[in-house]
Amino acid sequence: MWSLVTSTISVAVGNVIPHYLLFLLSTILVLTPLDPAKAAQDFTVFRAQQYDYQGVNLGTRASVMNCESQALSSRLGNLEGAQVPKPPVVVICAYYDAMSAIPSLAYGSDANGSGVVALLELARIFSRFYADASTTPKYDLVFLLSGGGKFNFMGTKRWLDQKIEDTTGLAMLDAVTQVLCLEGIGTARFGSDLHVHLSRPPKDGSFSQRLVNSLKLAAQLHPFPLNNTSTESSSVHVVHKKINLNQELLGWEHERFSIHRLPGMTLSSWPSVQVANQWRQTSLDGGPLSHFTGSASKSSRMRGAVDPVVLARNTRVVAEALARVLLDLDMNESAMNTSALIAEEVSCAFRIVILLVYFLSSTSLVI
Repeated sequence: MWSLVTSTISVAVGNVIPHYLLFLLSTILVLTPLDPAKAAQDFTVFRAQQYDYQGVNLGTRASVMNCESQALSSRLGNLEGAQVPKPPVVVICAYYDAMSAIPSLAYGSDANGSGVVALLELARIFSRFYADASTTPKYDLVFLLSGGGKFNFMGTKRWLDQKIEDTTGLAMLDAVTQVLCLEGIGTARFGSDLHVHLSRPPKDGSFSQRLVNSLKLAAQLHPFPLNNTSTESSSVHVVHKKINLNQELLGWEHERFSIHRLPGMTLSSWPSVQVANQWRQTSLDGGPLSHFTGSASKSSRMRGAVDPVVLARNTRVVAEALARVLLDLDMNESAMNTSALIAEEVSCAFRIVILLVYFLSSTSLVI
């Protein structure tokens, strides 16, 4: 009986749909240039919920699944300081992946390609200081590129968990003096000011307080570019936000370190967590170079919110502030407060930054 019903349905469908349409659809599927893995956002599948180590729900059965298998990995580099017993450690970190409602458009030029570009430039700049024994600071610099930044900073959490389980890693964490996270520093959409996000106010005389003061000074020494002929002074604002352990999602990457009682801060152009969450998951942040003319005054040279001139300037501000603290320069001397230590010619140039941004945003970095 079932075979008779099936045969009847097949005949009915065959009478309604022309046979040549079946061959046409098959031909289109064969000749189409679409990648099935990148077209995963076109359909919704049911998948098992995912959990972190504490059993907190991080997924949903009705969410979009990417067919590609993604590995969560972090990259680590370090510059060894002067040969002193138990040298203090400064960690500079940024996450490298992106998230969007349309995975194939998850470029993440500003969130967080700008942070990755700044981290790479800082590593290049300070490698010159550490190459000469006369200018080598006493601090060890650790550069961390973490994955899973848009997934509640899971890459940073995994890296910390691995360090805690290892004796050598635990000793390194005990020596951490400061953690500086970089995110969303390549745009002037929210003004020329930078924001330092902290979980608690820094103590007097601590590395964090000296770094904040140096950032404020560096922002004055490196004016904000308006166009080719004029500049604008900018300031650095400190924003305090306590960690709410009752919330599943953290607001900033440095909160992962603050949970382990490591002094951390996030430097960003975004004034608040609400603004940050909007830009972390947008599909309008990035893409390849659109109208590059070589002129440093046209912000239309990039797709998305990243302006390479702004990103280069903000990177110089971070490099200037870090250099002053790492080299223990006295901010009370007026001569040291009127001239920049990091010159524009020897630091991050516009073309270097624009090439790095193009390289990082040329393909989607969806998690």
